[in-house]
Amino acid sequence: MSRPTVYPYLREPSNGQRIVARFVEEEALEADIAALVAARGGRFYHTRDSRRSPFGWPDVALWTPARPNTLILSELKRDEYHKPRWTDDQLAWRRILEDCTTLEYYAWGPLHLSTGTIDWTLEGATL
Repeated sequence: MSRPTVYPYLREPSNGQRIVARFVEEEALEADIAALVAARGGRFYHTRDSRRSPFGWPDVALWTPARPNTLILSELKRDEYHKPRWTDDQLAWRRILEDCTTLEYYAWGPLHLSTGTIDWTLEGATL
């Protein structure tokens, strides 16, 4: 069994142990978080190749049964302890997402586009 990766924490653990931080590649951090989510029976999503995706969207989305009404979006940073580097697009999405109070989910197809359903939804109308 491999040793767990150690990450910097912004608060001290309650047991008084000292946390040792080290540099970790984003891919390793992602794999460890995915394992934590899986161990808790949750769901984990990460876009494998985001080069054709709009810039700035958070790296991962996750859900766990312990927080059934919460979808967690997270930007992964290699070294959060020492001032992470944020792009302007990441900061823009961060501000938008932090202000959101509602999550809506839809399954749309061509009929919804042609009937105006999508347009109505984007304008805030309800059916």
